[in-house]
Amino acid sequence: MGQWMAKYGETIYGTRGGPITPRSWGVTTEKGSEIYVHILDWQDDYLVLPPLDGIKAAHWFGSGAKAELTTLKGGLLLPVPKSQRDPVDTIVVLERAGR
Repeated sequence: MGQWMAKYGETIYGTRGGPITPRSWGVTTEKGSEIYVHILDWQDDYLVLPPLDGIKAAHWFGSGAKAELTTLKGGLLLPVPKSQRDPVDTIVVLERAGR
């Protein structure tokens, strides 16, 4: 647990509950202009998120690689490639504009 917190603690410490209520796949936290999407239990290749205003970019926490988001009617489509998955908690950082 200590090793995990050393690596991912910023996605938990000093945050508050995110704009997406807890779901079967995980939870969100937020701090400043960043929303952390914690994907705890998801095996499919895509995750559909509810609509979120002002998202300007997304990246995978840890690697910093760009995460692709597609705006759909009624939400956002997030591909979850196997190469970015973490066995405990896969984290995507959504960056909001102007916050």
